Amino acid sequence: MIQAVLSYLISNDGAPVTEIQRSFKLSADMAANILIQLEDAGLLHEQKLDACHHMDHEGKQAAHAHTGGCGSGNCSSSEGACGITESFERGCCGMNAPYRITPAGRQFLENFATL
Repeated sequence: MIQAVLSYLISNDGAPVTEIQRSFKLSADMAANILIQLEDAGLLHEQKLDACHHMDHEGKQAAHAHTGGCGSGNCSSSEGACGITESFERGCCGMNAPYRITPAGRQFLENFATL
């Protein structure tokens, strides 16, 4: 499982817990535990995302001063939430931060492949 998760993260340039959960058909707790353990082992790091333009300094959803969805601060959606791509990179609308593989994680995979 470790090799599969690390390989997946390399192939996809990182992924949040929910994507690991979906891709590997795991419970939310199991996916989170795997990523946390790999992070504790130094094989992954959780990318720290800046708060979205419509979140307050604590990362909570701030009230919009306009109607018709987000659409402010270069947010492309008019459906009330930021688009998926910008959400993933900017942390919009409370999205999970992606986990990315570290150099130690890449080395672990290389060592595993030579066994």
